[in-house]
Amino acid sequence: MTSQYPSFSTTITSAVDFQLSFPSDPVDHTMLLVEVVATGDIDVDCPDGTVLTIGPQFQMSLPSGKTGFFGFRYSTTSGVWFLLSSTAQV
Repeated sequence: MTSQYPSFSTTITSAVDFQLSFPSDPVDHTMLLVEVVATGDIDVDCPDGTVLTIGPQFQMSLPSGKTGFFGFRYSTTSGVWFLLSSTAQV
């Protein structure tokens, strides 16, 4: 049996540093894909409490004109968002 889980994607264009934010009422297994387009040299931070597979903190630096992607999944078992993947255009 296959279940369908909610998934969302959004594109953010920014010329200044910022911190990503999550929906306030996620359900289990919610997936979120965020595309960030830099129109200036920026740093993008994950929200506090995000569980990372790459260390205790994460910040992506994007030069102007480049794009980065973040993939997250919410777990009600853990009560947190997990950063599953991230990549940046070089």
